[in-house]
Amino acid sequence: MREGSAAEIARGTRVVGRDGHTIGGVTEVLLDEASGIFHGVAVRPNLFAHDLEIPGGQVERLTDGVLYV
Repeated sequence: MREGSAAEIARGTRVVGRDGHTIGGVTEVLLDEASGIFHGVAVRPNLFAHDLEIPGGQVERLTDGVLYV
């Protein structure tokens, strides 16, 4: 992630794609248990879909409470 801190990502944080459209909300921050290294986020695109896992390398920034991927 280029801007922001993974520690600031909260459950429910809105996730926006490169096209500017909302993908969904964060359901889980994916961290390595032993080291605490950020690996990505799980995102629920809508109420009836399964979570999508977005790798940390695809996360651009966290700005004003919005996560951009």
